[in-house]
Parts: sequence; structure tokens; C-alpha cells
Amino acid sequence: MYKKLLILSLASGLFFTSCQKDEISEETQTEAVINAEAKSNSDLDGKIHEPDWMEGPGAQIHEPDWMEGPGTSIHTPEWTVESWFECAEESEIPANLVVPSNKEASYSAIENATFLNKINVGGTLNVCGFVASTNTVNLHRGGVFNFVGDMYIGSEEEPADLVINYGSHFNFAGNVMITGDLIVNNGGTLEQMGDHAEIMVGGDIIYAEGAIVKEFE
Repeated sequence: MYKKLLILSLASGLFFTSCQKDEISEETQTEAVINAEAKSNSDLDGKIHEPDWMEGPGAQIHEPDWMEGPGTSIHTPEWTVESWFECAEESEIPANLVVPSNKEASYSAIENATFLNKINVGGTLNVCGFVASTNTVNLHRGGVFNFVGDMYIGSEEEPADLVINYGSHFNFAGNVMITGDLIVNNGGTLEQMGDHAEIMVGGDIIYAEGAIVKEFE
């Protein structure tokens, strides 16, 4: 059954669903699970519940309509005006999206949903639009991921996590669906940046001691 981390009661909207050597080590993902010391006892815990659409026997995740068929077109949603950074021009996003330390990259996938193998962030990554990652999304030490839109991580058959490590920041507006775990390690920051921000988590919500979780007020 799925849990819903509702960071603001007004939040609403849709969610969605290598062979190449990375410049950033993926060992951090394993370390993230080991270092995650405890589930959060913050005030946000009282806002975690199962969404109505997941209740009942046989309840499962269905692909949102916008993910059906090649070239599916998307209309610009209202949350784009909430962006605290400038969205790039519509652009092709690498399937293996890796941003090394001290580098910056910006992409937009507002008109068409984009499917990625993975996302590893060591520098600064700005993304606007609709994206899905097959594998765990890793934010490494010092990485900053600014996201506005709808993101789907993993699948029901093969869950994947969002891991926010020491000194990294995941700043978002819109909707994020995590089929695996949400892990914020010591010194990692998860921050809501707009009036419409929602995270839905299929696995565990794990905040290590020293994790930073910020609500929008």
C-alpha cells in the first residue's frame, strides 16, 4: 500500500510514472540505505496516509494518461509559473542523466513526457516538466536538484528510491511519485518550493538524524 507525504494541504494534481560509466560513483546509493538511521518523527509524519485511490484489494499504480503512446502532448500546467528558476527551452534529456560536481545542466520536458534510465546529481540540475526515471535518483554530496513538474521514480514491478545525501538539496514544486523509499540522509535537504507540492511514497520514508525537511509557509 502506498503512503502519501502531503507537504501542503492545498497540493494537488497528477503524478507520473547503464552500460555507460558514470562520472559519479553509484556506491552512494548503498551508503544511503546504511546511513539512514531512523524514520522521521517530525510534524510531517502526521500528514502521511494512504490515498483513496490505493485502497481496496488489487489496488495498483496505473500509468497516467499523459504517458500513453509516443509523442504524447502535454499542455503547460499552472505549476510552471511557480518556478523559482528559469526553465530552459524544450530540449532532449540524456537517458543517463549525470551531472558531475561543479557542473550545471538545465532541461525542459513540458510538451512531451521523457523517460530516463537514471538521474545522478553531483552539481546543479534544473528540470521543468514531466519525467520518469527507471532507477533510483541519487543526489550526491553537494548536488542540487531543482525540479518543477511531475516525476515518477521506478515502477510497481521494480521500485526505485529517491536518495538525498549529505550536503545535497532536492527543491521541488509539483508532484513526485516514488515507488521505492524516500531517504534523506544526515545533512541532506528536502524542500517544498511552491503552493502545489506533493510526494507519494510506495516504500519507507526515512529521515536520518540531521536530515533537513522544509515546508513552504
